[in-house]
Amino acid sequence: MEINYKQIIFAREYRGYSQTELASKIVGLSQSNLSKYEKGIGPLSTDVLNRIIDFLGFPTDFYEKKISNIAENAHYRRKKGMTKNERSQIDLSNKLLGYIVDQMGESVEFPDMSFRMIDLEDGYTPETVAQYTRKYLGLKDEPVRNIFSLLERNGIIIIELDYDVDLFDGVSFFDRWWILCDYY
Repeated sequence: MEINYKQIIFAREYRGYSQTELASKIVGLSQSNLSKYEKGIGPLSTDVLNRIIDFLGFPTDFYEKKISNIAENAHYRRKKGMTKNERSQIDLSNKLLGYIVDQMGESVEFPDMSFRMIDLEDGYTPETVAQYTRKYLGLKDEPVRNIFSLLERNGIIIIELDYDVDLFDGVSFFDRWWILCDYY
């Protein structure tokens, strides 16, 4: 098995452990050895790696994967005042969700994304964009009854979760065309 050391970092952070905390839970692992391994400059024995994998509780083949860094392309609806730890946990969860969506995409055919990006910095106003979008989708000038259904029919993936963070209520990823909404 070829382990991607970055997945160890991901799993450790996702579970909320520092290097020191994880090392204290694993027999035969020191923080300095874990640090070297996570930097890609030092090996760990197969036994120690297996203990880490068992302890962190992700499937073994998870550690062979590469989860993309979609959090770098995230557009948060509200983030002022969120703590670094809250933001980090949301980012890690979003990466995991992105991985799951990618895996599903290999066996499920999602609708093609039919929207196109319109940059407000090109001189468009929000009103112009709204008019264009309504015309493009064939919508009348009246309230949209089910915005989720409309977006999903047009290739936008929407995931609803409860992060239980008051200062967060949504994030979108435009490189993958999916939106995560927080409902509490």
